[in-house]
Amino acid sequence: MDAVTKEIKLKEIKPSRNVIRGSSNVDLADLMQSMKTSGLIHPIVVRKNGQGYEIVAGHRRYEAAKKLKWPKVVCRVTHVNDEDQLVMNVTENLNRKNVSLEETYFAFKTLRDHDFTTREIAAAVGIAEKKVKEVFKLAGISRFRRIAKDVVFDNSQKQKGKLSYTKALQISDLAKVNGLNNKATDELVKVAKSGISSNKLKVAAAAVKTGMPPSKIEKVVDKMTEVRFSVLVDTKKRITWEKTTGKNFIEECFRCLNRGKFKNIILGKGG
Repeated sequence: MDAVTKEIKLKEIKPSRNVIRGSSNVDLADLMQSMKTSGLIHPIVVRKNGQGYEIVAGHRRYEAAKKLKWPKVVCRVTHVNDEDQLVMNVTENLNRKNVSLEETYFAFKTLRDHDFTTREIAAAVGIAEKKVKEVFKLAGISRFRRIAKDVVFDNSQKQKGKLSYTKALQISDLAKVNGLNNKATDELVKVAKSGISSNKLKVAAAAVKTGMPPSKIEKVVDKMTEVRFSVLVDTKKRITWEKTTGKNFIEECFRCLNRGKFKNIILGKGG
């Protein structure tokens, strides 16, 4: 049977039983403004459920319509089974702009809880299976879960005050390598949000470990990198210096910078 488009009273519509966790908490202000100005551009997709209707796709539009106190909305009534309804719900949620890593994880988890394999999840949402496995792996790391809300899953979508997926992976790795605790990891996130480059972020991680406040880190990192950045990141000279002295090269640079002996460290003369 073909889908039918018609107006349905809002009180006859119920949310899906499989609403993705976190998807109902997103800001609806822009969507509400758009709906007030242009109406409902895309009908809410529903299916018959008892005496009423259950949402297949369009939960945010439904919530916005409720806040706008609309008595009716245009819906497309489809005839889909539970599995198709679940996949449509998940893919619609992930197709929004600036979807966070946290939302992505819960979308994937919803499918996994319904016995989807990682390969089936990847096929359903149209991404590589490797990335699905990576999301599940990262979700099990506490230091990464702390920043998941601030991460935009799609690297092509940049948003002020948010981290790219790639930058977040780097923070997670740096937190592990430098032994950063939760507070220090949070400080590194603040630095990363300022738009600091990936290379400078490596130096900043060591600075955070010394207790330097985020407001000063980028300025100091710039001063260090102006002198001789190649010595500071992943060089044989740095590694040799660390083995000889038993000290962390970058941390020692920050300490010596405050003592006016920074140039000596850069030139390999010790602290």
